[in-house]
Amino acid sequence: IPEIGMNVNGVFTQRENVADLGGLKAAFRAYQSFLAVNGPEPRLPNFPEITNNQLFFIGFAQSWCTNANKQLRVRLVLNDNHAPNDARVQLSTRNLPEFAKAFNCPHNSKTNPASRCEVW
Repeated sequence: IPEIGMNVNGVFTQRENVADLGGLKAAFRAYQSFLAVNGPEPRLPNFPEITNNQLFFIGFAQSWCTNANKQLRVRLVLNDNHAPNDARVQLSTRNLPEFAKAFNCPHNSKTNPASRCEVW
């Protein structure tokens, strides 16, 4: 985490990282089922170019927004078995091909890596 000069211990957070990815994948599948039954949701009036799938992922990311100071971030990295919120979003979305498709992320980019962690 550049702001605090620390790295997250991936072994310590691994279970929760997998749970985050599995939860996002299940939620996205449920949303796709909803759209299949109910049809597309209305576009946002001032942002008609944003798709339903993009809004889904934007909503997911916004749910993790926080304003944690450096001291709290250091404490969380050292003691919490969850990755910091911004890392939780990045780790989950980069491992979901549907995210890359929704945002047309270039292949082999940080948001669309060639190698992904696949769960369930």
